[in-house]
Amino acid sequence: MSTHAAGWYPDPVDGAKQRYWDGSAWTAQRDIVAPPPPATRGKRPTGLWYFVITIASAGLFSAVPFFHAASRLDRPHLRKVGAAFAAAGLVSFILLGSSPEDAGGTPTGWAADAGGLMALTVMLVATLLLIGLRREVYRPRVVMAPPVGNAGAMATVEAARRRRAEARQLAARDPLMARELGIGRLESQHGYDDGGLVDLNAVSAQQLSAVCGLPPETAAQVIESREALGRFTQVEDAIVFGQVSEVHAPVLRERAIVITDPVG
Repeated sequence: MSTHAAGWYPDPVDGAKQRYWDGSAWTAQRDIVAPPPPATRGKRPTGLWYFVITIASAGLFSAVPFFHAASRLDRPHLRKVGAAFAAAGLVSFILLGSSPEDAGGTPTGWAADAGGLMALTVMLVATLLLIGLRREVYRPRVVMAPPVGNAGAMATVEAARRRRAEARQLAARDPLMARELGIGRLESQHGYDDGGLVDLNAVSAQQLSAVCGLPPETAAQVIESREALGRFTQVEDAIVFGQVSEVHAPVLRERAIVITDPVG
C-alpha cells in the first residue's frame, strides 16, 4: 500500500468500511465503504505478453517487460534488473553463435553448452520474477469515491494539518529549500502544497487577517511589531509583540511559520 497515492481505500481491518491513507500510513478516519463500481465489459489487459516475449526469445528480450514495469510502477531499479537480463541474454547468444556446428548444424562444444545453460537460466529466472511483477502492473485498481459531507470536510482538514507538519519539518531541516519551494508564501508558484502556512516574515496584514482570522487591527499590529524588530525569529514573537489575544493565538500557532536563517 505504500506505493498508493493518498485517498480512501478499503479498511484492512474492517472490510465494511473505507479508511483514509495519507500516502505513508493509515489515519484514524473511517467511513462507510462506497459500493463497488459496476463490472465493465470487455477484457482487461493481463500482461501475459511478459511471459510470451521472454520464453519465445529464449530470454534474449526478457529485459523488455522489466523496462515496461519500471515505467508503469515508477521503480527505476527495475531498469537495472532489465539491463542485467539483457546483458546475460546477449552473452548467451554470442556464445551460441560463435560455437562450431556439427554435421546437423547444431552448435557444439563448451561455448554452446555454456550459452545454452545461460539462456535457459535467464529465461527461467526472468519468468519467475515476472509472475509477481505482472500482477502489480496489471492488477485491477480500485478507486474509491471521495467522502462527502462531514467526513469529507474532516478528511480535508486532517490532510492540511499533515501537510503543514511536513512543511515545518522540511523548513527546520533545510531552510534554503523551504524558501525555494515558497513555503508560507501565498503567492508562490512552485506548486509545493504546505497546507496553507503563512511566513510571518513575508505575509502582509491583509493576508494575515484573511488566512489566520485576525482582526484587521491585530494583523496590522503584528506587522508593525515585525518592522520594529526587523524580523521574527519564532511564531511566539508575533503573538507576544503583536499583542495577539489567546482567542486568536491558537490559529496563528497552527497556520504561521518562521523560517530560520541558515547556519553559516
